[in-house]
Amino acid sequence: MEWRYYYLDDHSKTVFYTLDEQENRHDLIFVGMSQNPNPKMAVAVFTHKDRLPGGYKIRPLP
Repeated sequence: MEWRYYYLDDHSKTVFYTLDEQENRHDLIFVGMSQNPNPKMAVAVFTHKDRLPGGYKIRPLP
């Protein structure tokens, strides 16, 4: 299984995911990493754990 890295863009309310760790992206907030192949499930766990409100878009990092 591959690890996916999740990053939040708070301005656009979008959680981006990628297979590569993004070290030089100061515009994104690292949310967590997961081996779950379903990004929606992984984001649901992150938002529940951190008590964040829902309603985020989930997209692959361009």
